[in-house]
Amino acid sequence: MTMNSINVIMIGIAICDLFNMSFNVYDTTIVLLESADKCRPPASYATKLFGFWSSAFEDHTRRLSSLFGVMMALTRCLIIKNALNPKFEFFSKPLYALLSMFIAFVLSTILTILFWSRYELVEVKAWTPPLDCTGFPPGYTVPRYKSSMDDAWLLKPMLSLQIFSVIDGLIKIIPTLMFPILTIILVRELKKAAASRRNASVGSEKHEENSKSHQATKLVILMTITYMAAEGPLGIIYVVQGFVTQPPGIV
Repeated sequence: MTMNSINVIMIGIAICDLFNMSFNVYDTTIVLLESADKCRPPASYATKLFGFWSSAFEDHTRRLSSLFGVMMALTRCLIIKNALNPKFEFFSKPLYALLSMFIAFVLSTILTILFWSRYELVEVKAWTPPLDCTGFPPGYTVPRYKSSMDDAWLLKPMLSLQIFSVIDGLIKIIPTLMFPILTIILVRELKKAAASRRNASVGSEKHEENSKSHQATKLVILMTITYMAAEGPLGIIYVVQGFVTQPPGIV
């Protein structure tokens, strides 16, 4: 398989989605274990800290997955539209994909750090085993921890929450709007390219190249449909929540 920019971006999307699914399995497992056994002591500080930053990284990779998807659709449009222009050959190179993904990674990392650095793990009332739980020595307690917003952010909580909710929501909505636009442009350019190829020689190599081109286009169309259904409504909720002035909001 020839490594090009589209393949590199697809690998990045796959890595992000793989972590997202793994985190959902981990988070669901923890919830089921804690709810199934009331005699089970609460998680330790290290476990809570791991879960906290796993949630932050899941937020980070989910945002990256959407950005990479838009990047892939845009790159595909540029490649097909300027297939005969040597100046645009760089867009098909893996280096272009790596540079673009790095920029998206840095921007998403900054937003993630700004959002999640507002919170800290604080110790709350110690856990004591219920009376019907056996096997615990008298006076046995275990410290419990939960994530809480830092005091510095509590001075103007609504302003900070509004800003981050609106920004995060817009990041989800913008790709949702861009995907169908890029898909329409991509289909139009693909039809133009197919028409121009009819005047060229047709061989087995051309058929194979056309088949790969159609597969990449179908993938972009599929991502458009799934992303609009999955992320669009969530982005709208985040933006609306950001403009809600009365805590705790509507979510």
